[in-house]
Amino acid sequence: MRTKKGGEPLGKREDILRTTLELVWEEGVEQVTFAKIFERGSVGAGTFYHYFESKEQVLNTLYELGMRHLDSCLMKNYEEAASVWLQFETLLRNLADFARFYPQEIWFLEKHATSPNLPEELRNYQSAAKIEAMNLVRSGQAQWQIREIDPEICIDIVVGMLIGAMRSEMLGKYKLTSRQLQEVIDACWRAIKM
Repeated sequence: MRTKKGGEPLGKREDILRTTLELVWEEGVEQVTFAKIFERGSVGAGTFYHYFESKEQVLNTLYELGMRHLDSCLMKNYEEAASVWLQFETLLRNLADFARFYPQEIWFLEKHATSPNLPEELRNYQSAAKIEAMNLVRSGQAQWQIREIDPEICIDIVVGMLIGAMRSEMLGKYKLTSRQLQEVIDACWRAIKM
């Protein structure tokens, strides 16, 4: 029986979601079949269809839950009253931690964000962390600390740089030391600062 970290059993819906994420991580979306989900998740077709109408619905639910989880992790220890630099550093450290602690989720979120099956409302999901990051960029621009680049592009530049380094760590190319992670965060800052 599959269990949560505390040892209590997973609910069937949660088990289907976790099983699907594991299979996508191991085999890719195209290779995940209902038979594999049923077998690994120890669920039957009736149970699956009680919770989900299709594989796409499972994937989109995973995406939505993953975005909410990422959002809550990004906002950890975030202080709106801190300086622009400290807010920036906190968000990036939290993103790096999320990538380290939840590699399957960050990988899935990155891949599924470009899926043609992702509904428009999920594609345009405005998380609290994204709204805060946009406000942070605008505030930094108003204080002449961040370049006059469209805030969305600015965020994409920074996230792309950090996720690139974290992806290489996930693939085993290297293990970032705390000093190296700080260097990556500093490089991200230099990419957008005035």
